[in-house]
Amino acid sequence: MMRSLRGLIICEDPELRARVQELLRENGEVEPTLVLQRYPERFEAARQIRLCRPEVVLLAIERLQPVVEFMKELDGVNEGVQAVGISRLQDPRALTELMRYGIRDCIAAPLNRAKFHDAIHRVAYYHKDTAGRLPRDPMISFLPARGGSGSSTLACNIANALSHMRGNRVLLADFDTTSGLSRFLFNITAATSLGDYLDQGSNYGGDDWRQFIVPVDQLHIIHTGRVNPRVKLTPFHMRMMLEHAAPAYNVMCSDLTGAMETYCLELLRRSRRIVLVTTTEIPSIGLARDKVDFLGGLDLAGRVGVVLTVSPGAVQPHVSHIQRYIGAPVEAVMDFGEKKVRQQLAEGRLLDHRTALGRQIEQYAKDLNSRLAAQNVPDKLLV
Repeated sequence: MMRSLRGLIICEDPELRARVQELLRENGEVEPTLVLQRYPERFEAARQIRLCRPEVVLLAIERLQPVVEFMKELDGVNEGVQAVGISRLQDPRALTELMRYGIRDCIAAPLNRAKFHDAIHRVAYYHKDTAGRLPRDPMISFLPARGGSGSSTLACNIANALSHMRGNRVLLADFDTTSGLSRFLFNITAATSLGDYLDQGSNYGGDDWRQFIVPVDQLHIIHTGRVNPRVKLTPFHMRMMLEHAAPAYNVMCSDLTGAMETYCLELLRRSRRIVLVTTTEIPSIGLARDKVDFLGGLDLAGRVGVVLTVSPGAVQPHVSHIQRYIGAPVEAVMDFGEKKVRQQLAEGRLLDHRTALGRQIEQYAKDLNSRLAAQNVPDKLLV
């Protein structure tokens, strides 16, 4: 039996609100996890959406403007949510406008039981159907369980390894805005970055992102620059970047922050594989489990593969025990204990492929290439 989808209800009319909840209990396909008696302000809306992570929203429509503002916020924070309008509006033009902003179905009030159940069934079926499909563009994102897990180091070195494989056109997208290492490992001295562009208040679009691409050997890199709290990446920036980058590259490595910000969630939802990187320390493993649980709530847990990083002097991990505890398969164990590896990391250099860790990275990069090739998808690979 499929689980009920998480629902959010916004309805100012108490009688209509009670009727919606009654019909949802009868239906069973959507369970309301949050019921609001008014449309929240913009920043409050974003907080409420992140709080309940709805898969279906039901919006009572009395006036057009608050619904439009909420739908804009919903698209920015959690794109892909199924929205159902419950409307007393008689203006077809107003309803058409709502459809343009993402209302998938609209039910007239007062509510008819059969029509309500039909509409809920349609959006639930659509959600479950699309959730079961992998994204059109194959993407694997690197996600740390916590800071210092080695996720950025692996993302940079795996991207470099992939760029030297025959036929690959690789872009490394360093979107770890707090701990990204690409500028240092690849010795990037370019004066401008995507972060500078956004900080100037420019409208991100078209092929503007191309001017911030830095070629290093056979790899192309885009990064957000120095730490700058004014720079706010959004899901919109990610969608625009993917739209224009996908035709130019067949491999793209995405290095994300572990803070699970909204732009990171946008990329995770579009990922074919999510590489969750954790050390073997108990707190890190616990945080990895928390992230797998969170991603499970977004129907993404099935895309997660775990990479364990072993620190110098650490006891070799019991992989099977860790795998059962985290709830996701361990795909590789990366040993950072070799003296030459520690020296290269301390000097801020890419890892030598002749080291044990370098060979492990090369093999994992090959495994990723083979895994995605076996999926028999179009020639657009986003790692």
